[in-house]
Amino acid sequence: MANSDSLADVKPRIADDSTEKSRIWKLTEINEQSQCRSMRLPDSMTAMRICRLIYTNSGLAILALASNAVHKLWKWQKSDRNVTGKATASIAPQLWQPPSGMVMTNPTSDTNPEEAVPCFALSKNDSYVMSASGGKISLFNMMTFKIN
Repeated sequence: MANSDSLADVKPRIADDSTEKSRIWKLTEINEQSQCRSMRLPDSMTAMRICRLIYTNSGLAILALASNAVHKLWKWQKSDRNVTGKATASIAPQLWQPPSGMVMTNPTSDTNPEEAVPCFALSKNDSYVMSASGGKISLFNMMTFKIN
């Protein structure tokens, strides 16, 4: 770099994340009530207040964390009415459990459940959920519901 002028000609390249993000997140404006739908998630287990709720990254299921530290997973089945198997308010999902019947339950501490802050996070590929309900943090396998 013998010539100092050549350094002035070099411009740093700044990645424009805004265009990339705009391709990923396209917001839809809701103007009419007819654009909204709701449904009750079927639950054969003891009904408890849901503290946290999230769609899986794949869009194939909804994961919830109840106030009793139990996770619930609802999945949509592929069918003639739902070819993709993705979440839709037109078809009710099924509460899913692995064949073992195991339930994902967080350990709770001696603290008052009212004071606990329940939280969870899904891995990018929906294989694992890291979760806590005021006690120790658990890492669950989403296929078996076993703690890793």
